[in-house]
Formats: sequence, structure tokens, C-alpha cells
Amino acid sequence: MPGNVRNGDTVLTLTGGSATDWNNASIKVNTAGSHLNIGDKINLVTNNSGLNLDINSVREVSPRQVGTDRNIIAYGVARDNYADFNLEDGNRNLTATVQERVQDLKPQITLLAEPSLSIRGTLDAGTNRILNWLPPEEIETRNIDHTTPFEIFMGSSFESVSIDTGHGSKLRNKSGGSNIGAARAIKNRHGIFLFAPITDYGSATYDTSISDGTRGGGNSRYFTAGLIARQWNKNGMYYEASFRGGKMRTHFTSDNFHVGNDPSHVSYTDKTPVYTGHVRIGWRGKVSPKNILDVYGIYSQNHIGSIDANLAIALTGDEQKYDIGSSDSKTIRLGARLTRNVNDHNRFYSGLMYQYQFGGDVLTSFENNTTPKIGVRGSSGMIELGWQLKPTPNSAVMLDSALVGWVGKQKGFSFQLKLKKTFNLPAREFPRLVTRR
Repeated sequence: MPGNVRNGDTVLTLTGGSATDWNNASIKVNTAGSHLNIGDKINLVTNNSGLNLDINSVREVSPRQVGTDRNIIAYGVARDNYADFNLEDGNRNLTATVQERVQDLKPQITLLAEPSLSIRGTLDAGTNRILNWLPPEEIETRNIDHTTPFEIFMGSSFESVSIDTGHGSKLRNKSGGSNIGAARAIKNRHGIFLFAPITDYGSATYDTSISDGTRGGGNSRYFTAGLIARQWNKNGMYYEASFRGGKMRTHFTSDNFHVGNDPSHVSYTDKTPVYTGHVRIGWRGKVSPKNILDVYGIYSQNHIGSIDANLAIALTGDEQKYDIGSSDSKTIRLGARLTRNVNDHNRFYSGLMYQYQFGGDVLTSFENNTTPKIGVRGSSGMIELGWQLKPTPNSAVMLDSALVGWVGKQKGFSFQLKLKKTFNLPAREFPRLVTRR
């Protein structure tokens, strides 16, 4: 039936002039109409010359029997309505009368919000790329007195993780991205202050499923720009913060969303703003002539704007609008890293981190009804192993590579590669700070 069918409408009128024999036919009824209420009656087929059929041959939209005497008139992909089929007016009209309008949205609707969780994980990977972006040794090797030239730094990473998002839903996310920034150091009475404008790009492909076998997937990408700053004190304490904002684009698709029990291809694409930032407090210092210990705590937060999911439904040929709410996810990390200087040019490091994620639950709404919340809430553990090519007084290049593994709520691995290079521009472009006596 058409998506705009209303009470009293006639769907099909036969005008052949003779009765129609449908005794051996099985009739399936389907509509995406959002205007049907309890008690509404639709004339499915009208023939003034008569309809010859067994009413028991009229079946619900799906082959699946629901109850003993209830037939489904499908309501898009969001929910099902139940109807009774009858022959009326001297067997001239086949009608469907809506008996029950189901208010609860189908579990498959929760999958429409999974892109928001995918981009959250991709943003977190972007934050991980900018952590430890400018270790102090790079500055100390040049023995600065007031300011340094800008450090051009770049980082790339790839991550593959699996996350349980609740209500039988599991998200598998593969993401990658790169950032680039220009950092500068300024010496002060406490130590060294570093700051850098930074841009970050990330993209992801994901697939998701729920316990009844319905699957979806798609891709997302974002671009952000912002600022990161750190104060490094002489006693080893440091304080760091960043903020980035930008835009994300996401695309969702599925080939087995169900209208009744008939699978249909569905898809939507949308753009929304994203914001992310973190604060960090830590201490870093030598615990032996060759070993350096870094202990830290990090709080990060992501904001992902609401998504207008105009879902195109191939089976019915119509489009339905779903509202996916904005979310503010939060993460606390506590960790330690031990770095060992092998020689003047190489060092290796290993680290452990505990991560707790909370907030950021996402709701999908359709015609004043909402799905259960889905989100990422729980604890994960991280282990990292890495190698660094150290800068020297004669070479301002630094290379950092690391392999990271995750267990717990978030499972998987990531690989990170970072490169930093100093560009020694003419001294007149970097005037020294003037200190008043």
C-alpha cells in the first residue's frame, strides 16, 4: 500500500466487469503508512462484480505467523501494526481493519545510532595520536634560552576494535587518521611552555549487528582543527590541555532491515558538528640513569551533534525521518609508561593504562517514540610497546612507532607512527622575549 494511505482509502479497484476468482491466491499486504490508527479501515481490493476468495488465504506481510489470528500490516521499518482482514459488502470489498498499533520501536532501529558511536571511537583515536606529541628531550637537546623555532609534527595511526554497545548490539570499528601541527616552546621561570595549533583528520568503516541477525554498516569521517598546550615544570610535573572542533560526515546502510519480515535495503547520509578535548596531569622523571618513568591521568570528552537520519527504504520506495540525539561522551585514563634509553639515538618504552568510559548514550526517536539507550560504558585495559629514534643536537628529527592492544569493554589493537621535524627559520622571525628588570 502507498506510504500515505489513510483511513477509508481504497488501494486497488478492479473494473473488469466480472467477479475475480482468487481462491488459490495468497495475498500479502504491506504498507509504510504512518497515518494508521486503531480502528482505521482500508479497502484493500474492491470489485463491484464480486471477489471469490477464501479469507483464510489472506496472509500477513511476512510468512511468520504472529499469534493465532493476528495479521501484520508493516509500519515502515520502525514497528508493526496488526489488522483483521474481512470480506464485506456482499464479498465486493476486501478490507483491513487496524486492531493494534505497536508503540515500541523494533530493536533494529537502535542500529541507526551506531555511526555516532563509531565516530566517537575515531575521535578517541585522534586524541591518542596527539598525546606525547612533544617530549621534553626534544627541547632540552637544543638548550633553548627563550623560544624555539616551530616544531612541525605529524602522526598517523590505524585502529581495529570491537565494542559491546548494549542491548545485544556489537560494533566493529576500523579507523585511521593523521594529524599535523606546528609546536613552539617558550622558556619561563617554572620550566617550558609549549603550544601548537593542530589539525586532525580521521575516517572509519564499521559494521554492527544485533542478536536477531539484523546487520548494518557504513563509513564516517571527520576533520577538526584546534590548539594543544603543555606546561612542563622543572620538578617533572606537567599539565596539558587540548581542544578541537570540526565536522563529521557519516553514511549508514543495511541490506536486511525488515519491513514485516521482508528484508529491505535502507540507507542514510548526514553531517553534524563534533568537538573534542582533553586535560592531562602527570609527572615524568628519571628513576635510574637509563630509565624514565611517566605517570599520568587524563580526562577527555567528545561532543557529537544530533543526526537527521532520512532513511531511504528500498522495499517501500519511501523515506522516513529518524532523529538521533547528540551525545557527550567522557573518558578517564590512568596510566604509566617506562622508557629505557638504549643509546644516544634509540629508546624503547612500554606502558599500561586503565580506561573508564561513561556518558554519551544515544537515543533514536521516531514519531515521539524512542529506542533504548545504546552507548559505551565500562572499563578497558591498554598495553603499549614502542620505539623512538631520539633527536640529537645535530638532528631535530624524531620518529616514534608503537603497537597498542586493548582488552575489556574495548577489544582490539592499534598501530601508531609519529614524525617530528624542526624547521630553523631565520632568527629575525623568532624574536626573543623581552624581560624587564
